[in-house]
Amino acid sequence: APTGVTDDSIEFEPLLSVKSHFVVGTDHPLAQKKTLTVADLTEHKMAMVSVRRHVSLLVADLFASEKLSLATPAVETNSLALLRSLVLSNDYVSILPDHFLAADLEGNRIVRLPVTGTPFERSAGLILRRRDSRRPAISHFISAARQVSKS
Repeated sequence: APTGVTDDSIEFEPLLSVKSHFVVGTDHPLAQKKTLTVADLTEHKMAMVSVRRHVSLLVADLFASEKLSLATPAVETNSLALLRSLVLSNDYVSILPDHFLAADLEGNRIVRLPVTGTPFERSAGLILRRRDSRRPAISHFISAARQVSKS
């Protein structure tokens, strides 16, 4: 969801909630920990999305709440698939959405880390212009997105 949008011509329609956790592969040193602090993460290589500024801000805020600064990640990419691969290598900590990792979580290949202050939860949905005349294809897409989000 966009933060700080004050333009009256724009509306945000939330459709679903997206939860994200810090995750590691099952053989990573942090995988068996019962509780973790943000400080525990600073001792391990991080891989993060570079194009999702809102995720970076959430993580930076979490680190700041513990009076820590977020170091530059060892790897930054716009590919969730690459981040998943790096996590599966057991060398990196990353933050990824639960729905993207559902099969890996169920198959016990990836572990959610019990970090204080997580999971991160955000709304995802449609950003629309209020007074925009919509083409039929756009109206159909919006209708389909609403339907899928209900299931």
